Amino acid sequence: LVGAGPLLYLVAAQMVRAGTPPLALVETQPRGAALGAALRHAGGAARGWRYLAKGLGLLAEITRVGVPRHVGATGLAVLGQARAEGLRFSCAGQTHEIACDTVLLHHGVVPNTQAARALGVGHAWDGAQHCFAPRTDAWGGTDVAGVLVAGDGAGIGGAEVAEAAGRLAALRVAHDLGRLSAGALEA
Repeated sequence: LVGAGPLLYLVAAQMVRAGTPPLALVETQPRGAALGAALRHAGGAARGWRYLAKGLGLLAEITRVGVPRHVGATGLAVLGQARAEGLRFSCAGQTHEIACDTVLLHHGVVPNTQAARALGVGHAWDGAQHCFAPRTDAWGGTDVAGVLVAGDGAGIGGAEVAEAAGRLAALRVAHDLGRLSAGALEA
């Protein structure tokens, strides 16, 4: 498994539970960057301690079965011609090669924008998430009449944010259909 982000740990832990642990976790974030980035969000992490505990539990699960972790990997190269035969990378001043027939690469989660793009919804660069996302108002409304976007189609914020965005969009639709008054919408 190669890349960065919490889903890398989730997939690794799921593989461990299935009895086929990954040969290695090759993490591309610079060594110490994760800790530095995390410290800037210490207040939020304390409020979301359950997510933090879950992440630490995933790492413990992966470590317990001996999956090697390489942090700060650069120069990634999938080896092979017609199919994957291995992975080469540099880490901590050394070149590593891992023989394998599958390389899974993950570099973060981005909004699923295909439907919004197909409908002609305007998109803008989201510097915080490093991706393009649909331009939406507070209710999920877009620049295309009658099209609202919520959840992972609008931006990545987790299940609770997606649920709240869906509720806001549903309230807006109820209002637009005359089933909810303006006062009730704003309440």
